[in-house]
Amino acid sequence: MDSKAIGERLKGSFGEALEYVEGVGDSYAVLKEKERLLDLCRLLRSDTELSFDFPTLVSGVDDGTTFWVVYHLFSLRLNHRF
Repeated sequence: MDSKAIGERLKGSFGEALEYVEGVGDSYAVLKEKERLLDLCRLLRSDTELSFDFPTLVSGVDDGTTFWVVYHLFSLRLNHRF
C-alpha cells in the first residue's frame, strides 16, 4: 500500500481529527486531537491492510511554539512504511 492509500484510509477513520499531507519525499499525517493517539496506534497496528508492527524511529521536534512527536512506522509483513 502506498502512502496516499494509507493516508486516505486513516482520514476515512479519523475525519477532521487527522490531516494527511502528501510531501515530495515522505508523506505524513498529523493527528489534531492528541487524546485519540491510542486509537490511531491501535488502528495502525490491527488493521490488516496497514499492519504497522515496527516503529523504526520515534523523535521529537520543537519548532519554538509546539512540541511534536514524530513516528516512523514499518510493516514487516506488508513491507510498507509511513
